[in-house]
Amino acid sequence: MLRKAVNASNQLRIKALTEQAPDFSTFAQTSFVPMRAKFRAFAGFLFIFFLLHASLAFSQYQYLSPMPGSRYHPAKTGIIIRHGDDLDPQTVNRHALFRIIGSESGEHDFTISLATDGKTLNLRPIRSFADGETVTVTVLPGMKSRSGAQLDGTEFSFQIRPYWSPDDRKRVADHMQEVYRQDFSNNSYLAKGGPESGFPDFTINTNTAPAPGEVFFSHFSIFSGIGDPHYCIIKSNGDSVYGKWDTVNFNNFELNENGYLTLYNRLDSTFIMLDSNYRPVDTFQMKNGYIADVHEFVIFPNGTHYMLCYDPQIVDMTVYNPNYNPAATVIGCVFQKIDKAGNVLLQWRSWDHIDILDASNVFFQNPIVDYVHANAIYEDWDGNIWLCSRHLSEVTKIDASTGAIIWRLGGKKNQFTFINDNNKISYQHDAHRLPNGNMLLFDNGVYHNPPLTAAKEYVLDEVNKTATLVWSYTRQIGTSKVFSKAMGGVQRLSNGNTLICWGLTIAQPGAPKLTEVDANNQVVWEMTINNADAVYRAQRHVWNPCARPTTSTVTVDKMKATSVRVVWAPATNATSYDLQYRKQGATNWKTKGTNKTQKRLKDLLPETTYEYRIKSKCANNPNSPSAFTDIKTFTTPPLRLEYFEQPIEKAEMVVYPNPTDDRLHVAVKGIEYPFVLNLYTLTGRMVMSRRCTDATSLELKLNGLPSGSYLLELRNNEQVLVQRVIKH
Repeated sequence: MLRKAVNASNQLRIKALTEQAPDFSTFAQTSFVPMRAKFRAFAGFLFIFFLLHASLAFSQYQYLSPMPGSRYHPAKTGIIIRHGDDLDPQTVNRHALFRIIGSESGEHDFTISLATDGKTLNLRPIRSFADGETVTVTVLPGMKSRSGAQLDGTEFSFQIRPYWSPDDRKRVADHMQEVYRQDFSNNSYLAKGGPESGFPDFTINTNTAPAPGEVFFSHFSIFSGIGDPHYCIIKSNGDSVYGKWDTVNFNNFELNENGYLTLYNRLDSTFIMLDSNYRPVDTFQMKNGYIADVHEFVIFPNGTHYMLCYDPQIVDMTVYNPNYNPAATVIGCVFQKIDKAGNVLLQWRSWDHIDILDASNVFFQNPIVDYVHANAIYEDWDGNIWLCSRHLSEVTKIDASTGAIIWRLGGKKNQFTFINDNNKISYQHDAHRLPNGNMLLFDNGVYHNPPLTAAKEYVLDEVNKTATLVWSYTRQIGTSKVFSKAMGGVQRLSNGNTLICWGLTIAQPGAPKLTEVDANNQVVWEMTINNADAVYRAQRHVWNPCARPTTSTVTVDKMKATSVRVVWAPATNATSYDLQYRKQGATNWKTKGTNKTQKRLKDLLPETTYEYRIKSKCANNPNSPSAFTDIKTFTTPPLRLEYFEQPIEKAEMVVYPNPTDDRLHVAVKGIEYPFVLNLYTLTGRMVMSRRCTDATSLELKLNGLPSGSYLLELRNNEQVLVQRVIKH
């Protein structure tokens, strides 16, 4: 049945959730006591109403998005429904079980997709919702789990973002540009007379005992015209592996979890995936009307990936304080977990879980309130998610199944006791778990007193909520320590060393951009770049790929009926290649080796489709060749295109009976005698030839030939005709 009442278990859920209601104690710091009391009462009523509505929806379902009762959703939002059990695919793809109705736009048609987890449904409305309307989603009983259990229905509602006037849109756009200018400079990146070098002007100051591997980084100028952006891979001694000057694709360049290179396209707001030949092979964007932000992209070998964005909304901040802005641009955060097929498995929004006043060192009276500023996502060992948020000074652990907050470390709502670290964390980046179970992060320390930047390692006790500092590193330059106002990251390396990216270090002569220290905090490798250049993140990885050719560069040319040339672009580190081909539908491959980037295949059949693929062999790892490229196909043309000229117009040759058992008669029109009749197999081998001087010689006996298809050619000094013959 469709749940319309709250049962006893829901009452317990409401009680538990009420104990976690937002803390409005911030208002106690103001002198507006009467307003505060009224607002608290009204807010409490709204919150209890929301909980009643939410508990109704969640009584049978593990996760619903948009969250019941929530607001500020894009007009192109999709619907996510997860019961928690594996679903029977035969029962979920039924439109009659679902209704999506906008209070202004009416009923919406939609597509249905079951995600690769087998549990999560994505409903994608065909047309957009109306600004400001309430959308109601109804799920009727009828779906079943794989175990055969019938699932109850549910119903929930949410609100689309209100209408924005052209002036509103311009103001919000200007505010977002200001946020990005403060974070990543003005991003104009004016080229200075054409393509630049593939590398910035950098110096390796120390290179004594670094960990194995190459260094991956991208950089850009914080002031237009002083430096240009590049993404690069270098050896420890500074020798180049790969570098490219690029004013569009450059930021957040890294070797991702799936073994591919990724970087951000600032014009399309997408992430580009490159193969080991540094060629684009895929592009990624967020779903449900959201546009990806540069700060994070994580993709795993199974294609599941995380993306985040900043989500500006126009908010009346006077509900917190009458002196605040009644139409402030408040910037929230949205991140999505997306499967390989593009289905959203989890959509988490700060609006649903984090109060605006939880931000640290943010001026709430300003026209721009960037209250989250998320910069990193990490999938924990248990499958749940860490979200690292600069302006909350917080690392938040989030339940990947429900979106609920598990714990909050740092910031105003900190739940942990920090041991050996009175500073705690401030405006940090790049929080993740080490193989030993500890948390490693880059603490920018912007609002420590005095400001102090450090790489830090904590032992986490998630039961007793303690974070014990067991290692940290700060870099002394002259009489001061390196201070990173923004960006940055830290990586523990295979030999126990730690690589530190200092991010944005302005007006600090001699300050490094990257530092690697050993277990005793001794500098073993260090690099500086022009002081105007920022490095968002950097990594060290062993990079010696035996790359396969990029599939998009593999093609065929010079095709004939019985031969073709296969060509491809060089692959990184390849010294030779294996080209495999087979007739489509066959089981076994034929292999041809070559040390060139092309190979001609001969003895093919006319009018036949072939499959082919290529792999690389590399001298640096002769026992581990690359994987094969994706399988591609080509089809050879008819034999006449290779062996014969164009037939003369109006000349005719009629062959009968066709198909035939043994005898073949030929009738001709518009053809002068004498001529020759030649019979070929489809491979081009001649099996019969007869010179014809008159009509009495136009019968061929085929009884000595095997069954199959043949090509009959009629040729004289001026004319050529060809016809296909089938012998039973």
